[in-house]
Amino acid sequence: MKEVPYDIPQLIQTLKIQNWKKIVPFEFYLTPLQKSLKEVRDELSKLEKDGVLLVKYIVENNEEL
Repeated sequence: MKEVPYDIPQLIQTLKIQNWKKIVPFEFYLTPLQKSLKEVRDELSKLEKDGVLLVKYIVENNEEL
């Protein structure tokens, strides 16, 4: 069985701790996670706003996030 280096559900649950930005280890690991989650949400919102006609049906032709 492949070992998973990060427990992403646990990290997301930890983001709900109110003062995690003041705890240095949490801040170090969770700030990039929070930034990535925001980028994904922003991109998904943009895709929904632009509509399905702008989505390329050949997956390889879609840009990476």
